[in-house]
Amino acid sequence: MLTPGQAFWRIDHPWIIITDPIPQSGKVLCVNLTTLDEDCVDDQCILSSADYAWIKRDHPTAVAFSYAQSYDIEKLESAIQKGLLKPVTPPKIPSGTLRKIREVAHSVLDAELRALL
Repeated sequence: MLTPGQAFWRIDHPWIIITDPIPQSGKVLCVNLTTLDEDCVDDQCILSSADYAWIKRDHPTAVAFSYAQSYDIEKLESAIQKGLLKPVTPPKIPSGTLRKIREVAHSVLDAELRALL
């Protein structure tokens, strides 16, 4: 079973589940990580290798809140079991990093996605 903090590959980026499933819908909120460069519009939450071992040392990485999406947890689990989505190594971010991402999410996400937090 997938839980908050678990990471998976989707469209060449690691995505992280940041919420428990909503009981009524089974939806979880996910964000992805991306390189922080001059083209990146998401600079509200910067992570380093100290935040998550997947991140390369001296490689500025941002949480791409502008791409945040809700996904059906059962469909995510099925896609991972079928090998359509691959886990990231390490497969889970530290709890402190998850907390950091969620705190910033409260202030930057639109109301619809913020309601999933």
